[in-house]
Amino acid sequence: MIGRYLYRWLPMFVMMTLIYALSSMSSESVAEQVGPITSPLVVAQRNTTLFSGLSDLPWLKIGHIVGYALLGVSAWRGFYLSKHDTIWLPVLICFLYACSDEYHQNFVPGRSGSLNDVALDTLAALAAIELALLFRVWTKKWDLWGRLQADDEDVSP
Repeated sequence: MIGRYLYRWLPMFVMMTLIYALSSMSSESVAEQVGPITSPLVVAQRNTTLFSGLSDLPWLKIGHIVGYALLGVSAWRGFYLSKHDTIWLPVLICFLYACSDEYHQNFVPGRSGSLNDVALDTLAALAAIELALLFRVWTKKWDLWGRLQADDEDVSP
């Protein structure tokens, strides 16, 4: 019972913990932590014309998008594996967590909360969940988590 619960919900709680940990750091500390990850992208951006239009790309916003996209998919996965195939509850969880995260950032030195970030986080979660649903529909036979779905009878005319 506990193992099944952990299998369903642990990825969501891991993402929440990671987001909280990064939100607890000052913006300079976050930049130091993600610098080794983003520096090759910044160098590529400066040295090629392919990325020339992205010179002012806010790398921390990409972190918001990736973090909340993963949170959204992991929350949706928890509901999906619990036989609740809904997108609104995971999106609501991500919205409420984004609100609490931005509120929390008001108390972290060098950080501030933003309603724009709440909107960005919620939209990132929604978009990622929609992509996961599209993936599930396109694959038809296999679901997102590698389980073989029951063969449905062909109902085409």
